[in-house]
Amino acid sequence: MKIIQNTLPFISEKTKINFLEGAKEILDSGNLILGPYTEKLEAETASFVGVKHAIAVSDATSAIQIILGNIGVGGYEVIFPTNTFISPVYAANQVGAEVGIVDIQLRDYNMDFASLEAQISDKTKAVIVTHIAGTISPDIWRIKALCKENQIIMIEDASHAYGAEIDGIKAGAIGDIGIFSLYATKIVTGGTGGLILTNDDALYQHCQLARHHGNQGPMNRLLAGDSLISEMNALLGYSQVMEIKENLAKRQQIKLYYEQNLNGIFRKSGIQFQEIAPNSISTFYKMIISSERTELIGQLREKLLEKGIHTGHCYKIPLHKQRTLKAMGITAICPNGDKYGDMHLSLPCHLGINEAELQIVVTAIKEVIRE
Repeated sequence: MKIIQNTLPFISEKTKINFLEGAKEILDSGNLILGPYTEKLEAETASFVGVKHAIAVSDATSAIQIILGNIGVGGYEVIFPTNTFISPVYAANQVGAEVGIVDIQLRDYNMDFASLEAQISDKTKAVIVTHIAGTISPDIWRIKALCKENQIIMIEDASHAYGAEIDGIKAGAIGDIGIFSLYATKIVTGGTGGLILTNDDALYQHCQLARHHGNQGPMNRLLAGDSLISEMNALLGYSQVMEIKENLAKRQQIKLYYEQNLNGIFRKSGIQFQEIAPNSISTFYKMIISSERTELIGQLREKLLEKGIHTGHCYKIPLHKQRTLKAMGITAICPNGDKYGDMHLSLPCHLGINEAELQIVVTAIKEVIRE
């Protein structure tokens, strides 16, 4: 039986060649950190996104922790959508912030504007907006305006969204500050790594200090840890950035194939794809489908696995239901977040999948729905 994975890192033959050549260059130079490939990764990302500065760090969690530490959120509230990863909450906790959680809406699984508006108070210092599965909410400009009106810093968690855009503006350039993840399965991967995006010169200087113990020569200017990305990781990330447009186009083609072959049967059975606003472009980091018919989603998950097709999810357990956060006394009322876990799954979507495998997935889905 052929096994079709839900997601896999994809490294092109061109990138493999470039990486091996660059790795030899790095090893010959003896310059394993803060070298030319870190600089190239930063420069190409800043140019692509349309911001003044990009700062490469060891991971996206460190990126958020460095940002929140600079903002000074200790004792203040940082708000998250319930449908996001746990690591940004860890980052907020590490710098002494209080955690606020708001609901999502079920058309594209992003932050719900009304829930955010109701949560904001005088204690709110920052809002971290997740572009779930690489899709930017059509409410993003309302969220930005709300944050500006209340003097709140809006941070884009664009971990899924390297290359996503809305109204011609790239993810990472919309809020006050943006971050990307270079984790193994992400749109651009360095194996591990993260990027901070900003137009603020003072924040840029802070991030450069904070990622490497806060030292300038022998003088310590800021008490900080080590969040450096290695030159090897930066080299891989840079090589993938150089292929970003081609790779995003392939993901668009995967989505188009699914839509052309499944829209009809999905409409009849009450299943929907994640909604993408007409003025936006998604990276399709995850190919999410959902339905109020949770039993059908469960059957799809089980039956496809029996056929060797692995489906996934995009945060099956929301933040407000995570055991660790409950133990800390962090609670929230998120009715849509309660529903989302059981009503969605993600279809196989990675650059290693071919048309024959997509056809196998489509055929299997139709068979399960018609049973």
